[in-house]
Amino acid sequence: MPYPIFDFVLQRNIPNTTDATNQVLLIAPFDLKVVSIKARHRIASTSGTMDLVKAVDGVALSAGVSLLTAVMSNAGTINTNVAGALKTGIAETTIDKDSALGFVFAGTLTNLLDLDITVSVRQLKKT
Repeated sequence: MPYPIFDFVLQRNIPNTTDATNQVLLIAPFDLKVVSIKARHRIASTSGTMDLVKAVDGVALSAGVSLLTAVMSNAGTINTNVAGALKTGIAETTIDKDSALGFVFAGTLTNLLDLDITVSVRQLKKT
């Protein structure tokens, strides 16, 4: 008997520049597919960027694999939702069980305040 497939919404608030460090959002309890990512900030950074990456056990996020076609800017218009463009291949957006899903920050993050990030993921069918 197949088990139900669930969608999950994961949220993270990065309150300020000091907290905008590479960080894990989730260690996958089962195989997942990333469905979407959106972000918005109250105060823009100077030229900061954020990447959504996956990293297998034992690999740092900074050495992880990007799920996006391009990094997301944290320097755009304030209080505006920004959608990240996910890669299109199923393997490129799949997070294997026990792998980490997280964020890698780069650029000049000065002034960044209240960065809110929402990532939607879907549980994959058991095979």
